[in-house]
Amino acid sequence: MFIRSAEQFFEAVFSREGPLQKLPRFEIRTGQKEMALLIYNAYKSQEIVCVEAGTGTGKSLAYLLSAIYWAIQHKKRTVISTHTIALQEQLMNKDIPFLLKALQVDLKVSLAKGMNNYLCLKKLKILEDQILFFPEQEIRLLQASLKTTEEGTCSEMPFKISQSVWDKVSAERDSCDHIRCPHYKECYFFKARRRVLDSQLIIVNHHLLLADYKSRLQQVKDSPLPPYEYLIIDEAHHLEPIALQSSAQRLEKRYLLYLLSRLFSETQPENALCRLIGKDLLGLNRYSLELQKKIEVDILGQKKVCSLLIEQIFTHDCFSKIDAKYRITDAFKQTPIWKEEILPSLSMLAKELMGLAVIIQGLKQELDQYSEEKLHTHALELHSLKSRLEEESKKISVFCINEPSIKRVQWLEKTSQNLSYIDTNLDIALFLGKQFFTPLHAAVLCSATLATQNSFSFIKRTLGLDQIDKVVHEKIYPSPFSFDTQALFLVPKDIPLPSDPYFLLDIAQTIGEIIVISQGSVFVLFTSFEMLHDCFQRLQSSYPILKQGDLPRHMLLEKFKQTPGQVLLATDSFWEGVDVPGDALRCVIIVKLPFAVPSDPLHEAYIEAMRQDGKNPFLEYTVPQAIIQFKQGFGRLLRSQQDKGCILCLDHRLLSKAYGKLFLNSLPSCKKYFGSKENIYKEMKSFLWKKKEILA
Repeated sequence: MFIRSAEQFFEAVFSREGPLQKLPRFEIRTGQKEMALLIYNAYKSQEIVCVEAGTGTGKSLAYLLSAIYWAIQHKKRTVISTHTIALQEQLMNKDIPFLLKALQVDLKVSLAKGMNNYLCLKKLKILEDQILFFPEQEIRLLQASLKTTEEGTCSEMPFKISQSVWDKVSAERDSCDHIRCPHYKECYFFKARRRVLDSQLIIVNHHLLLADYKSRLQQVKDSPLPPYEYLIIDEAHHLEPIALQSSAQRLEKRYLLYLLSRLFSETQPENALCRLIGKDLLGLNRYSLELQKKIEVDILGQKKVCSLLIEQIFTHDCFSKIDAKYRITDAFKQTPIWKEEILPSLSMLAKELMGLAVIIQGLKQELDQYSEEKLHTHALELHSLKSRLEEESKKISVFCINEPSIKRVQWLEKTSQNLSYIDTNLDIALFLGKQFFTPLHAAVLCSATLATQNSFSFIKRTLGLDQIDKVVHEKIYPSPFSFDTQALFLVPKDIPLPSDPYFLLDIAQTIGEIIVISQGSVFVLFTSFEMLHDCFQRLQSSYPILKQGDLPRHMLLEKFKQTPGQVLLATDSFWEGVDVPGDALRCVIIVKLPFAVPSDPLHEAYIEAMRQDGKNPFLEYTVPQAIIQFKQGFGRLLRSQQDKGCILCLDHRLLSKAYGKLFLNSLPSCKKYFGSKENIYKEMKSFLWKKKEILA
């Protein structure tokens, strides 16, 4: 089959007598063959393709066939990046094995994960020796899991391991002994890495994809991925926000305290590194007075100074509100609070962390003189801590710079568990376009929601694809579902606007009525947890109501699917990547248009920067961003050819504002009804139940 031309290959594959007919429940879908050939030609011509493929088009099968054909014909690997774990699992466990079996080809495929996802056998052995200082049950379960685990990853463990213990046993790049390690041959990470290096298809998530690129820029040894020239990015609408996260500098209170606690912990002093080193030195008769001074006086003294400074910086009275974001503007950096209180403490902390790193390096050099395995392991741990403390010290300098910049934004995030200073570059499009995409031979960006108003201008602009010399092809493949007969889109005109104080009361009553009409099986999508909780408190329903946060996401979904008539109240993470076919979901309610919070520091800075460039930030950024999420929410309803149901938007700005047309024009063609709540309810009843009542 693979000796044919590409056109002949795809024609044969998608024919009614082709090998894909062997796949369970396979059906040829409009546009699949064309999409596969489009991607292959992009590979061949070294171009970029942007594809929006509506729900049910089978886009993953199309791009997988192209990548497989190219790998067989040209011996070149493709990296496939996704956003959600669900899609990764679908590709690895379902789509790729089925395709390879149907095509009767042998192709090496692997799922690449970051190093910290893997259990370090050497660290586990050390932890076993210190079992008195850790939850014994967890250690015993980890030991037992070695007999059953294949990957040695945290997600594969048959029990939920606490983060504090996993931090002690997970693999780390700067404390890894590589080939010198006695466990190198059976090391889970290096076995996985060897599989990745030998693979023609590598599945990753967007975070690892960008972490790999960042490590290459920094010339880090052993980047997460091997060299590649061909890239497919599924769920590509997530790439820009994740790229912003990847490029951001984060100075976190919790992480800084964690690093210091590795040296010495008040809660577990006997297990802290300094005490373990002292104990082992004493046991080996290596404990000199000079070493004792370094450990007991210099290091612990410096550690205390750093801890006090961290508390001063991160607990300032001006950052009192929990679950809040405070933008650190150029104007704020001119206030006495910053210049006289926070800035001097930050500068001092940077100096003290670097000083601590120097002392640790001195202790490491002392330990390097000895050949004992225990001391060598401690020396590696000290090297890791030194590197990380130096890195944190350098981060602080970013926040100490007072030079105004329209292209950077800084803010502070405060939660009940942590507090972080964050700095990021707004010009991420330049980084992605000219530095990330340009060196690739070919790239494919696809999603069910990549275009706004049938245009790719927004995604191309945010990802820098409008700044590169490569040819960028664009194509939209509509969903094969019959939205005109399967879906009814409704907007009640007589609900107060979201800014009205009676909005929450009204939507709670309206949602209650809709639940009754739909007989449950309803998704209610909110734009904030606060609104969700307020509505939940007001909502009265005889149908069981599930609420995001009460259970883990996957458990909520399973409960919703398996129990008839359920109602699920949810926010961001349920707007996409959720697949509920059949009668389990008859109605999706979008409570409010998903505009970004105007006061969010990152969004606010984007708006300011765009205004400086003479652009219209609302129409060029805020609205397109909201449209993509709106389309994701809309797409939750129909997941198969047999599905039928209603989608309601309770925000009538969709009708009253000029930008509402931009949202409506981006949706698939379907039946629409806009009117009073009373008439909305009638239309719903008629659409959902009329035929069934006639049949009865």
